[in-house]
Amino acid sequence: MTIAQAAAQSIDGFRTWFEHDEDVGGGVRPLFDAIKTQVISRCRVLQQLGLGYLTIDREATTLSSGEAQRIRLARIAGIGLRGVRYVLDEPSVGLHQRDTGRLLDLLRALRDEGNTVLVVEHDDQVVREADWIVDVGPGAGEEGGEILFSGPLDRFLGVDDGSGARLLESRTRGFLRGEERIEIPERRRSGRGALTVRSLSKHNLENVSATFLLGAFNVVTGVSGAGKSTLVDETRRLVEACGTRRSVFAARTTTQSSGDASVETFEPVDKVIDIDQAPIGRTPRSNPATYAGLSDRVRDLIASQPVALERRYEKGRFSFNVKGAGATRAKAQA
Repeated sequence: MTIAQAAAQSIDGFRTWFEHDEDVGGGVRPLFDAIKTQVISRCRVLQQLGLGYLTIDREATTLSSGEAQRIRLARIAGIGLRGVRYVLDEPSVGLHQRDTGRLLDLLRALRDEGNTVLVVEHDDQVVREADWIVDVGPGAGEEGGEILFSGPLDRFLGVDDGSGARLLESRTRGFLRGEERIEIPERRRSGRGALTVRSLSKHNLENVSATFLLGAFNVVTGVSGAGKSTLVDETRRLVEACGTRRSVFAARTTTQSSGDASVETFEPVDKVIDIDQAPIGRTPRSNPATYAGLSDRVRDLIASQPVALERRYEKGRFSFNVKGAGATRAKAQA
């Protein structure tokens, strides 16, 4: 095979080819034998994490968040180090429950090889699997900062910490014990119409169609890598191509952006707001206030003060992104 043909294979197919190597010529045999074990080992880890269907030449930017997370884990798991402390921040984010089980298999394997695994996590599957739990709370921000519990799961679910002292109140414990829960709604909305996408093909989606209710809460679910993000993102692209920026989108179809795909609805769609996992802000100085538009209101207020008006300071003078803005603010306050 050429390198392009090899890269076009799935991880499953690539491993099979390395394991059944009758076609390898004598001239490259020594090099092939030198890398064979390592290639098969890395493919095995990816397969254990449920990624055997991915083609090797798949662009990283097209991976779902769950797929990208598991590839990062496969990279560290394939190194085979021992005596290492691994720190993972919410590794189950974006994973289906089935894939969370595979994640736990990998974390257990890392531990069993003599490593320490430290995980920040909310998923109850992961919490229940831990050998040791540290619960922080009781709330967020100023209401947090306390260590509520440190110990094994059975003590965490009990009423004391083993010393006879009553455990501090914990929302985490309440949910794990079933004392708190997210209630299932008694009635569902029927929506105010539907938006239907037809004949959509991209990545592993082949000529699929789907309907979403307008004016309702829609959830797209399935195992990691099934095509959920692709379906939603391509539907968004089609809707935008229909002219939503002109606030006119009713009973239209288009063949733009995805081959023969089309989208149709008989209810107006004003615009599409895409909220993804990309970092907020455009500069390192961005913060929640600047991103949410709060800083604009504050700058308007400061620029309206008598001293600012007297000195003809525009609100841009009070921006974090303007050189000398700090000195300007100090003068205005004076």
